[in-house]
Amino acid sequence: MHASGHGYVVNSKTLANAGIDASMPTPEGGRIDRDAAGNPTGVIFDAACDLLTGPAGVKISNHGPNLHLPEEPVVLDSMLDLGQRMLSQAGITSVGDCQVTEREMTNWLRARDTDRLQLRVSMMILSSHLHLLEQLGLSSTLGCDMLRIAGVKLYTDGALTAGMAYVPCRCAVNHRPGNVYHDQAAFTDLVVRAHRLGLQTGTHAQGPEPIGMVIDAIAEAQRIDPRPDVRHRIEHCGFPTDEQIAEIAHMGIVPVPQPAHVFHYGEGARRDYGEIADRMYPSGKFAAAGAPVVLSSDVPVSMPDVPLAMWAAVTRQAASGRVIGADCAIDPEAALRGYTIEGARALHREDEVGSIEAGKLADFALLDGDPLTCPIDELPDLAVQQTWLGGQLLDDDTAEFTSPLNSVDMTKTI
Repeated sequence: MHASGHGYVVNSKTLANAGIDASMPTPEGGRIDRDAAGNPTGVIFDAACDLLTGPAGVKISNHGPNLHLPEEPVVLDSMLDLGQRMLSQAGITSVGDCQVTEREMTNWLRARDTDRLQLRVSMMILSSHLHLLEQLGLSSTLGCDMLRIAGVKLYTDGALTAGMAYVPCRCAVNHRPGNVYHDQAAFTDLVVRAHRLGLQTGTHAQGPEPIGMVIDAIAEAQRIDPRPDVRHRIEHCGFPTDEQIAEIAHMGIVPVPQPAHVFHYGEGARRDYGEIADRMYPSGKFAAAGAPVVLSSDVPVSMPDVPLAMWAAVTRQAASGRVIGADCAIDPEAALRGYTIEGARALHREDEVGSIEAGKLADFALLDGDPLTCPIDELPDLAVQQTWLGGQLLDDDTAEFTSPLNSVDMTKTI
């Protein structure tokens, strides 16, 4: 699997098993790389990944990348437990799962029913499953403080790190303008339908044109069915124009960028996309316009390292040492709030978590230093000593989790 989750490299046996050959048309919203004779090379991206999940596997058509390869329940449970442990060790107590299909839903429910949940989970159901939510008759969120259906996840364009984001230049990696999943009318219809269910939407959008699609769709949804404080989100919100940032602030849209990507992928983005990369995930511009400043990790595209992400948001420094867009930086307090109370607000959970106050759920992490007063270059070295969930210390009887990505030079793998 590509680090972005948006594609795979497979061998000839897998291509044959999936029926992918020269005669196979490329599905809408997907990509099958081919040689000069039209034969597939084994590189499969986005909606074309449906072809890899087998007859009984999850199918999402042109609603995003298909990460949902079949696994036995015991394997999925083990993966979920590992992921929860990794996040807890990073001091994280609440998450938004932004890619939920029937596979993830049953996985989370098994964890809840066997008392294995160690996170508060807000599930965003993939838009390919929107019709199922409509059939349930939902008119609001559903669930408890540990596990709830909170919204709908949508996609407009592809992944930045895979060279599939739709940006106003051709990516130097694949020499094509990127991938768009829906036209404006079809995308607006999805947003309006989710909005009418009383659900927040979170849309993956990187390039200015896809971001504009989201803004226009939300405006139409609010025109048809005005609802206060929905907090529709734009996940990544990679390269918005100044005019779009002003609209985002005016409309109450919540941009959710990942500052650690500036560190890991900023140099590669500048190489592949040119000077527009200086606007990559512009938290400082959001702050200046009065838009919410929310930070996230986009696990597993980057690991959940909050001090490193805060440092990247403040310094805008890539792994190469180059500063990527200094005017997009924020101060340490804004970075800390972006991962705490503003992160909670982005999930409609600020009355429960995100700060230590009487009446809230007593979720917090204990660090070995103060992220607001330590020298900025020492910020990435701060360590999480304890994580508390609902006033209870999460027992960590395992060694510190180390991702295999940590040993890779990420500037060379974009």
